[in-house]
Amino acid sequence: MSSEIEFGNGLPAYNLERLSVLYMEKCGPLRVAMKMMLKELGIRNIWETTNLKIAPEIVAEKFPDLIITDWAPNFNALNFVDRVRGEKKSVSRFTPIIINSAYSRVVHVKTARDHGISDYLVKPSSPVSLYKRICAHVISTRQFVECQTYFGPDRRFQSSEFDGDDRRGSN
Repeated sequence: MSSEIEFGNGLPAYNLERLSVLYMEKCGPLRVAMKMMLKELGIRNIWETTNLKIAPEIVAEKFPDLIITDWAPNFNALNFVDRVRGEKKSVSRFTPIIINSAYSRVVHVKTARDHGISDYLVKPSSPVSLYKRICAHVISTRQFVECQTYFGPDRRFQSSEFDGDDRRGSN
């Protein structure tokens, strides 16, 4: 049975039923809601945990295609991200990691990005925004960068504001 999603708003329909996801969320009702959303998107292989300390073991055992995690008080997903990205001999260090958090300030997004996350969603997440983010990582993988202070997806895909005079010609 093919499980293709049709949103009817110009989004392409992809079959995500073979995608595997590790989902980490401390809050039970939010965990249930996200799991239902992932299932509605066609994803069948979903592992979940409320324990960030055992999550790296799940990653090492199951090799999920995608990791989605909350980041909240008393649920520091950035330590988990550092641990996964720091495993030099593991292919899982290249796994896309999406943070789904109520932290919505730019400083939080930049901090998470600097720890090596692949994407950031602010709660409450809609099925369309979740689908777009998942598809972006399934369709097109980003290059990873490794230096002394960072390992993770290339952060230069973001456009940044230039603080100065625009001296380019208009040809």
